[in-house]
Amino acid sequence: MDYMFYITVYNVSIRICTNEINVREYFKSNLFSRHMLPVYSYSEDISNGVPDVVLTITNGCNQPMINFKDGQFFANYKDICKDIRHLSYLVLYVIQTCIQRKGLYYIHSAAVEIGGSCVLLLGDSMSGKTTVALEICRDFGARIIGDDSVIIGEVNNKAVILAGNDTIFCNERYSEAFSYDDMNKKYYMTISGSKESSTVRMIVSLIPYCENRTTKNSRQGLRKLLDLMSLHIAGIGYYYLPEHLIYPNMDNSALAKDRFLFAAGLVNSVDMYELCGDREYIMDGCKDIFSKLQTIGSQT
Repeated sequence: MDYMFYITVYNVSIRICTNEINVREYFKSNLFSRHMLPVYSYSEDISNGVPDVVLTITNGCNQPMINFKDGQFFANYKDICKDIRHLSYLVLYVIQTCIQRKGLYYIHSAAVEIGGSCVLLLGDSMSGKTTVALEICRDFGARIIGDDSVIIGEVNNKAVILAGNDTIFCNERYSEAFSYDDMNKKYYMTISGSKESSTVRMIVSLIPYCENRTTKNSRQGLRKLLDLMSLHIAGIGYYYLPEHLIYPNMDNSALAKDRFLFAAGLVNSVDMYELCGDREYIMDGCKDIFSKLQTIGSQT
């Protein structure tokens, strides 16, 4: 391979070997990986030691394929430069098993800290996680831990948010702090990256485009949390490529059981709200929930 470098996502180190210089330049400078991958860093220093994962990316192949062999991941593309953002999804897929084997979990979600505790905001893409997080920070003095991806684990028998993505993307410029990124065609803002652990105190699930209603502590909430913890490791739910690349399923019964026990324990230990409806209803509901949370926090 012509190029070799390292990237780190939280505490997972990945050595990448590739024959395509654009692959190296993408991981070196593009903002999209910093949006999707918590505590992301790039290095060409081989002194990083033994990596957790080795990933070989080959461009210009007749047969596109993603596979896992002899402890290494291989990704072959016909022309990855046509849609190079797929590489961030590839890394997300690769790190899933490594993170869970360390007793941690990646969740496609947002998280904000208020009064020393964390609120987890669940939701599919375009559900409004970023908008809600920014509004909550502005109105209640909270701070964003991540708006699209977080690492969650257990400390002293409590679920804690350990890290989140440090680059926020928006379709519109939310404030003067946002700049425009030509490659991703979005506005972005960098936040402070790695954080100290913050105990999860509440979960709010955002479900737009439904009848307006609020549900508390529904069993559907556990299903939603498990879905957002499981899709990537199972090799589904990925960014579409015309080449119809198939991700091998890296999941197994032991990993699935651990995820279920962790998610069930979290849902049973905190209040969980599901806000269904139009965006105005969801935003008003979130502000009402955070207002009550702030009042409780000031009393304690």
